[in-house]
Amino acid sequence: MSSPPPLVVDQVWKTYRSEAEELAVLRGTSLRLGAGESAAVTGASGSGKSTLLNLIGGLDQVDSGSILVGGVDVATLPERALAAFRRRLGLVFQFHHLLRDFTASENVQLPLLIGGAHRHAAGTRAAELIAAVGLTPHASRYPHQLSGGERQRVAIARALAAHPEVVLADEPTGNLDERNAGEVGDMLFGLAEQRGVTLLVVTHDRSLAARAQLHLHLEHGQLHVAGERSPP
Repeated sequence: MSSPPPLVVDQVWKTYRSEAEELAVLRGTSLRLGAGESAAVTGASGSGKSTLLNLIGGLDQVDSGSILVGGVDVATLPERALAAFRRRLGLVFQFHHLLRDFTASENVQLPLLIGGAHRHAAGTRAAELIAAVGLTPHASRYPHQLSGGERQRVAIARALAAHPEVVLADEPTGNLDERNAGEVGDMLFGLAEQRGVTLLVVTHDRSLAARAQLHLHLEHGQLHVAGERSPP
């Protein structure tokens, strides 16, 4: 029996309501990504890109439709199970969200330790990923001792630490200059491809979006194909 696809978004609707108005952000949005596939979503500010990631990550609830991650319907999970589920996802944000009092290595180890890993195993895994993002000489440095690009590399290593099936990245290069954005983009897509991780990136950067196998544009609450390339 074949494994379920890592990510299936099926006819998802999401509306935000206030006293003044109702804003339908997602209107029957659908997406399906297989193991090791990558997709990038572009769209105007306020089009619902981050909302889509929040729904997939279980940070918000759909109004209707379903989101399956590894065959698990995110909307049906109780809060305790949802917290454990989120640890199975890799998350990369525009602002790295590294803990300032932890070294680069310790930041990468953290998801593993929270998940119950032995400290030695967590340290070994962190060392391997720190090396993969080219920061072995900086493993003992704190975030304030790293450049913006280096901090984002650590964030990528942390996202991959717990062997996630799916990595979600929200504007991962949005706070970087052109050179660092290019390097971080190379690192993110390269490591995801090497490790067979399904990757969904939300970005305003069309050059970053072009690196994905599937480029989607979110408009009027629905995803439209903007470009495709053959898988590596």
